Amino acid sequence: MLAGAPDRVAAEGVSALRSILNQSSLALRNSEAHRALAEQARTDALTGLANRAAFTGALKRAAADPGARFSVAFVDLDDFKVVNDVHGHAAGDELLRRVAHRLRLAVRAGDLCARLGGDEFAVLVRDLPDPDVSDLAGRLVEALCEPVQVPGGSVRVGASVGVAHHRPGEDAEQVVQHADVAMYAAKAAGKNRVRVFTP
Repeated sequence: MLAGAPDRVAAEGVSALRSILNQSSLALRNSEAHRALAEQARTDALTGLANRAAFTGALKRAAADPGARFSVAFVDLDDFKVVNDVHGHAAGDELLRRVAHRLRLAVRAGDLCARLGGDEFAVLVRDLPDPDVSDLAGRLVEALCEPVQVPGGSVRVGASVGVAHHRPGEDAEQVVQHADVAMYAAKAAGKNRVRVFTP
């Protein structure tokens, strides 16, 4: 506006332009803040993974698509409480951050890793044949049983992983329940292993 204006610009014009620029700047800042808040609402603050709400939403969207093929891997750390009790909560928090990092590295780019709470994690796996999902779950167990450096020393935990494949007619809640049942079966079988839900 100023570049195309005559030699002298009226004071009102300058004032109006300043007002427009200030309002535009404020709108941009508000938009950034809104986007940041929306991201925080879907992200676990400790690990940076998706949180339970984000995972549940993605799972419901997948289950609502009649042609969707997906599986859920439910991951529960073995003996995590021992780390907290022996080394303290700072060590437990660091362990959870390292677990999150290893989960991200073990899955494909399109898979969704989430921390559901405490030492429970889940992975939403899309468009992968059932045997390959089991292989992926096995890689999760291998990755998570490696020692981790935390404040106070090196610790080692395992992971019990339950896998459930979505079947026609099942809703999101049923898939998660089946993965949870399989995870408890993995713990009952001796921990640090994978079990797949079978109806």
